[in-house]
Amino acid sequence: MEIFDPNSKQWKLRKVRRRYNGLGDARELTFSCFHRYQFLARDRTRHWFIDELIAARAKWRFLLWAYVIMPEHITY
Repeated sequence: MEIFDPNSKQWKLRKVRRRYNGLGDARELTFSCFHRYQFLARDRTRHWFIDELIAARAKWRFLLWAYVIMPEHITY
């Protein structure tokens, strides 16, 4: 989609984003640690997070396709 920017007096391309928010649609969740501090740099902390993620899946019965744990953030 093209949009005219009155400040620069130029046409600009804008990416059109489609959102899917129906029951059963896939989701992505990313979060960062406070001040990007590397709370997840140790194996002990990563294992704690994985244990809690397993408990959450059992409690709320959701499917988890993949996850990535980095020292300062998580994506799943």
